[in-house]
Amino acid sequence: MSQMQRIAIVSDSHGNATALAAVIADARQMGADTFLSVGDLTMRGPSPQACIDLLRQVNTQTWVLGNHEQTYADLNTTDKVPLKKPKSIMSVVQSAYDKNDMDAATYRFLATLPLKQTLTLENVTMDVFHAAPDQTHGVHVQATDKQRYFNALLEDSNSDLAIYGHIHQQLLRWTTDGRPIINAGTVGLPNARHILLQDQRAEYAVLTLDNGKLCGLDFRHVAYNIDHELEIARHKNLPYYELYKEALTTGQYAYTQEKVAAQNQKHHYKHLAKQFLKQKTFLF
Repeated sequence: MSQMQRIAIVSDSHGNATALAAVIADARQMGADTFLSVGDLTMRGPSPQACIDLLRQVNTQTWVLGNHEQTYADLNTTDKVPLKKPKSIMSVVQSAYDKNDMDAATYRFLATLPLKQTLTLENVTMDVFHAAPDQTHGVHVQATDKQRYFNALLEDSNSDLAIYGHIHQQLLRWTTDGRPIINAGTVGLPNARHILLQDQRAEYAVLTLDNGKLCGLDFRHVAYNIDHELEIARHKNLPYYELYKEALTTGQYAYTQEKVAAQNQKHHYKHLAKQFLKQKTFLF
């Protein structure tokens, strides 16, 4: 006999293990016994290894490549990274920080994750990917984008629904043929531009399935100790700490090109990025 199953969807933890621990605790209280990871577990926050460890301690059924994990793979294959754009410098500096925080096996594991996983739970088949089935960024998947872009997420699939991340905003859309497209928001790095959504709490979602039926979808917001998370970041000398603090304490988007450029200049991050590339820091 089939039994109702509650599934926790977690995405975009971004190295914020304090928020992720709070989400996992809340999900367990909600009766979730299965977890789906939707990418961008790392980068920006101080504890990428701890985030992976937390999800390894629960029944996590999917691990997919986010655009930030893809950066690890990209840096492994080239040492000729153009450093003209402020965020290119930031990607190098933060990737080096993450690699130093993680053990070698975890770093390699994240860099070689698949773009998409398909699984069936309670007779419901779902596609899980970070931004799109075939790429981790550069697609039109914001909440207000046109219907055809959401149709495209399942156009080559017979799955019943799709789950993605990347945009740091909770949403429920449908394809034209009625299949749900679900985004659980961001666990660890709020970046809302509109005041209505500027919430410092961790976001995730609980999906309830029962024998081929979608019985419920609960978008959750979980308070956690932001001061403790920022203390960890300070203690571990997190690069771009000022921007991380701004994002966590305001709920607003902090990583603009202008703000990143100012941090690069203030902390001489471009010079540091050049050193990391010269040392071939990112090889598996």
